[in-house]
Amino acid sequence: MQVKKLNLEISFKPFKVNDDEYIGGVYKKLFRQWTRLIEDAEQVSLMFWTSDGSEILDYNGNPDDKFEWCYFQGVANQRRELPETIPLHFYPVHHRPQKYMDNPPEYRYCDLKRIIALGKRIFKEIYGKELLCGATFDPGPEFALSDFKYKRHPEILFGETMGKASFVCCYAELHADKRAYAGFPEGIEEGTSFGKFLGRQTNIFAKDMGFDFIWMSNGFGFGMETWGMCGVVLDSKDFHTEKCGLVKEKIFQFWNDFRRECPDFPIETRGTNFGTGKDLSCDGVPLRDIYRNIKGIQAPPNSPWAAINGDFGLELSGWMSHIAELPPGTGHLFRFYPHDPWFLNSPWIERYFRMPHDIYLPLAVARLDEKGNVTMPESVSILTVDDSWGDMPDSVPDEIVPAIRTAFEHAPDLPGPFVWLYPFDEYHDLTYAGGAEEVFAGDWLIRTAMNKGFPLNTVISTGNYISASKAGREFSKQILVTPTLSVENSAVFELLVKHFEKGGKILFYGPLKNQKIMEMFKLRKAEGMDGDFDFVVNGEPRGKCRHKSLLCGGRLDLVDTSAKPIAEYHRNGESRAAAAFCEGKAGGAMLWIRGTNSFDFNIRDHQPQSLPEAEFVHPENLFRELLEKFDYTIRFKKTAAVQAEPVLSLRYSHNAIWMAGFRHDMNVDIALRFPEGAPLFSMSETYLKDGLAVYKLNKAFNMEALAFIDGQTEGHVSVREKSPSRPEFTRHIEIRGLDNAKIRLRAGKDGKAPCVALNGGEFWEGKGEVLALQRNDAFEGAVYEADNLSCVLSVFW
Repeated sequence: MQVKKLNLEISFKPFKVNDDEYIGGVYKKLFRQWTRLIEDAEQVSLMFWTSDGSEILDYNGNPDDKFEWCYFQGVANQRRELPETIPLHFYPVHHRPQKYMDNPPEYRYCDLKRIIALGKRIFKEIYGKELLCGATFDPGPEFALSDFKYKRHPEILFGETMGKASFVCCYAELHADKRAYAGFPEGIEEGTSFGKFLGRQTNIFAKDMGFDFIWMSNGFGFGMETWGMCGVVLDSKDFHTEKCGLVKEKIFQFWNDFRRECPDFPIETRGTNFGTGKDLSCDGVPLRDIYRNIKGIQAPPNSPWAAINGDFGLELSGWMSHIAELPPGTGHLFRFYPHDPWFLNSPWIERYFRMPHDIYLPLAVARLDEKGNVTMPESVSILTVDDSWGDMPDSVPDEIVPAIRTAFEHAPDLPGPFVWLYPFDEYHDLTYAGGAEEVFAGDWLIRTAMNKGFPLNTVISTGNYISASKAGREFSKQILVTPTLSVENSAVFELLVKHFEKGGKILFYGPLKNQKIMEMFKLRKAEGMDGDFDFVVNGEPRGKCRHKSLLCGGRLDLVDTSAKPIAEYHRNGESRAAAAFCEGKAGGAMLWIRGTNSFDFNIRDHQPQSLPEAEFVHPENLFRELLEKFDYTIRFKKTAAVQAEPVLSLRYSHNAIWMAGFRHDMNVDIALRFPEGAPLFSMSETYLKDGLAVYKLNKAFNMEALAFIDGQTEGHVSVREKSPSRPEFTRHIEIRGLDNAKIRLRAGKDGKAPCVALNGGEFWEGKGEVLALQRNDAFEGAVYEADNLSCVLSVFW
């Protein structure tokens, strides 16, 4: 494993005594715990959750001034009134903050400067290189008491995410204030932009304290309601698209104001909990302008909220949409959430229950650059190394460091089977042209599809797709997944047509307007419909579904004129197309899924509320179900509609296919078949049912498939890892349970064909027959096969 930067995040809670010897001991323990990742990184930083950023806002240049720091558990600045009828002890610390220790020490700015310098000195003594230190700014009420935000300047509080007037809005303006600040010794003038104030304060504070970069927390700088479903543009009832342009200008002005006052200080960002499409359509966030015009800024990492709400589809799709394009010359960041120093919450121990799925799933994501090459995260951040009591238990780094290093060892090195062609530019253009509704629908559709088992792992922007195609990159073995909006870009449309005509495969989703593609799918325009429908797949009724046009990119307005529609919405004798499929002369195939977002929300919701599956069918399942049109079968055996589907990701790594995932419900079995055949995961057992490999996997899994079985429809098959026994080989697996089967084997890491002996023999001892293999180039990578096998196979690489 090698990364450019490791970022260790720490609150001030471990510094329980304001004493250099005590604090030095904390540093030494911290560095010892994470030394393996420190050694893997070219550069290491320590990011301090000292307070909530109010130490920056309040700073007046006096080193002897005290500052409020994060000694509370829970929301320090309460913004909600609690009913008196409920006993206080029933409330979590979110609603009744408490100090994490009796008599926490006081800290002054001179102490902060000393503590930062001490950490840098100890780190250099141990590792012989510089340690960077980061400051943090959070817009909310959680982390520390803030007179600036909640008493002196409540006019900057627009967001209501955690109660009325609870979150600072980046484009707010300050009222006049005669108090002296470091950057404003004569006070703040009426109407001073918050970006100007924060930028100047940060520039002085950081230099005085010894900080090297700043982290903008919890969506700050990316809209007004960065945790909420609604925003300035969407108010839960309608999209007010006329506001998009003005909000765009205000947000972009914040960044320009900040950068003008703080020109050289690197900026790292948390971003929102959502995707680019939602950020644009609900809050008008000009991510493109920020990336391309604000120097020294880094794209947001994956959101940590999946640990809290289990919405891994949102974490993954949101991150992929944010990194489809990047600020020039930068890479992207992976962030993991083992501890929370504020809310009596250590996700690794409690929420994840020491399972690494939120390591394996994000690190299975492949971002493609302008040449179509896979880029992995160049930075890793740990939020945080300490818990809410200021403790740093050894068990946490001991357990998660190997998982992180394993994920990087088996990282994707090719575009995955499914490549999300993301319209980063087109979504921006459509939003500001009045099409926020369609932009909103697209990202949410992919999020829910991923939550229902759609195994998407790779993303490329339309801009990078055009560049990669010019550089000679073809995606002939991949299925391109893209919203129908992409074809409105004439260059993309031309490339997709060529891809299809040469035998390529495409999955379109969303409202379809392109006449040529409509004709290929045998679709025609009709009057738009929305509301409740009977959902029909392959002629069989599935139950009732609800298509709310506001949330789904408009009404249903296409009719399938083919002889056998594959999926439709029915009501009162009328039908509207839900999906369509067509094939080309050279083996190309195209699938279109209209898409319905089966949820609703209220104005202050932090995430959508799914329609109850006991009452409503969710058409988003079509994304996974209709992959069978492309020879990928992924079926889930559920005993009740309310059971949540597993989350899956497929990737290529060192010529093997890997499947990472998480089973929300251990009673849901997974049945699989890929184009190569039913996958036989290493060191596992499966039973074949109708040619599918059925698995009862662990709750969290990261499984490798080098072997696939075809032809055999029933039976129990096992794959065992064995000793290679000879220096010429590095891997040896044994496959049992074959009955007149065709076996396909992927090449080893070096690309060479495996050697295979029959009936458990070791062919160099003359005990077994050597199996002749034929190469099959129909698949991604080198694949070898043999037929009519009813024996034990010993496979060597």
